[in-house]
Amino acid sequence: EQVHIARRGFPAGRDRAESSLKGLGCAIERRLAGIEVEVIRIPKGECEETWSARLVQAGVAEWAHPDYLVRKCLVPNDAYYTSQWHLPKIKASSAWDLTTGSASMVVAVVDTGVDASHVDLAGKVLTGYNAVTGGTTTTDTDGHGTACAGIIAAATHNSEGVAGVSWKSKILPVRVTADG
Repeated sequence: EQVHIARRGFPAGRDRAESSLKGLGCAIERRLAGIEVEVIRIPKGECEETWSARLVQAGVAEWAHPDYLVRKCLVPNDAYYTSQWHLPKIKASSAWDLTTGSASMVVAVVDTGVDASHVDLAGKVLTGYNAVTGGTTTTDTDGHGTACAGIIAAATHNSEGVAGVSWKSKILPVRVTADG
């Protein structure tokens, strides 16, 4: 419910601008020293974008825009997080502010199997399927499937290993490679 407006170069003049603000039901909440900006309180429940345009159109401000609160993105503390070049590329930290996944989400990893005892995957790996033998033995044969499962759902923000994209998700391993 706040809008930034510039104090410089009011088209209608400074005194007239302040008078107009009062007439519009707005008030100066605070001045941001050094950058010649004021934070204006607009009437409760009104649209910030609409009021931004209205203030400029009325000659009350040279420019105006919503005063949004910006939060710092979540950054996990996992040991190898800084080596995971793909996470910043997909803007994972911004996404984690919205969700870190759901335990009801199951992601199948069709690969070399998954090491269910891996520290970042413990308790997340469901009983899977071995397409080679027709059984449920999905032990990883070379580590590739475990690495893929970690990218997807590694336990995250636990000071260990890597960060997963969807921290809370479960993994369903489907082994499609023969031993060796």
